[in-house]
Amino acid sequence: MPTYDFQCPICGYQLEAMQPYDAPSPDCPNCHKRAVRLLGAPAVHGSMSRGRELAVRSIKTKTAPCPACAAGRAHVHGPK
Repeated sequence: MPTYDFQCPICGYQLEAMQPYDAPSPDCPNCHKRAVRLLGAPAVHGSMSRGRELAVRSIKTKTAPCPACAAGRAHVHGPK
């Protein structure tokens, strides 16, 4: 069952609740008013996350040193 974040519009208290998508929002434990569901990024687990993980790993960053830089050897970057 998914976990959702909620915030009370009256007192600002934030809480989490595990509930079905179509369930009504829970009441605030402080002031007992109806909380509002907050928007957030969905959690991705299992085989669904594998594609994103591979894509992120395949991105080459310019901040990573080349092997010659890491070894301290003199060399030139870019086209010759």
